[in-house]
Amino acid sequence: MTAFVKCRLLIQKTTAMYPSRFLSSAPKKKAFNSSLKKKKKKKKTASSQAWIQRHISDPYVKKGAREGVPRSAYKLEELDDRYGVLKDVSRLRRGNVVAIDLGASPGGWTSVLSSRLLGGHSAIISVDLMPLSVSLPSLQSSTVHPIVGDFSDERTQREIRKIVAAHRGQEGAADIILSDMASNFTGDKMTDALRTLSLCEEAMAFSVGRNNCFGLTADGDEGRPMLERGGVFVCKYFMCGRENEEEIRDASASYFGNVRVGVKPPSSRKDSAERYLLAMDFRGEGSTIV
Repeated sequence: MTAFVKCRLLIQKTTAMYPSRFLSSAPKKKAFNSSLKKKKKKKKTASSQAWIQRHISDPYVKKGAREGVPRSAYKLEELDDRYGVLKDVSRLRRGNVVAIDLGASPGGWTSVLSSRLLGGHSAIISVDLMPLSVSLPSLQSSTVHPIVGDFSDERTQREIRKIVAAHRGQEGAADIILSDMASNFTGDKMTDALRTLSLCEEAMAFSVGRNNCFGLTADGDEGRPMLERGGVFVCKYFMCGRENEEEIRDASASYFGNVRVGVKPPSSRKDSAERYLLAMDFRGEGSTIV
């Protein structure tokens, strides 16, 4: 049994426990007595205060407050500066880039895309359950299409395809697909990591074609890749074991010429389990991810 199969079984188990992947918290257990409840509250308050103190003293938080962008914007800038996840494709396309930003709210990555994609014909499709809430500095250099909806919903994916087709034609696809999606935290680190990994897996299936990976099938356009040959896929996940990371790497290598896992940009908090998968140079249809 591969790590991905084990992972999917665990995802099914946690989904059964917490039916919505976007639950803000897991069901709460009753305290045994009032004194225990008070102790937990005090511990939680102290922990919250420590987090707030670290947050307000964080140099990236201060920088973001000055520049009016969320911390996530610096992560994508650093990934692009070091690995060329945006600029290389932008140069090849000569400013005619179609990018999809999944988990886009509040808008940090969309802002970076808008400012870094060259030329005046680029299009950005920003998808999230919540609307964008940051001002975009370079809208004159690209067209932003915000979609408020659940990416895992087929209606949302059809809307994405419709916008891509308007820019690239019916058989067209995107050059860059980014996923910063994460399920709302339950409080259990492994559950959170597995549910976020499930979103990463779903974004990859959408990118390389559902008919080609993880034993999934779909009819018509829903089964074909939404990423152009030579395209880039970037996805956030949380560490959940070396074996799972190796499976992500091996699965991605079936479709991409250049793959990195476990990437942690400097602006990511040191104590965070957050990591990024960088998959570049999409080969197109051919191999099958199992």
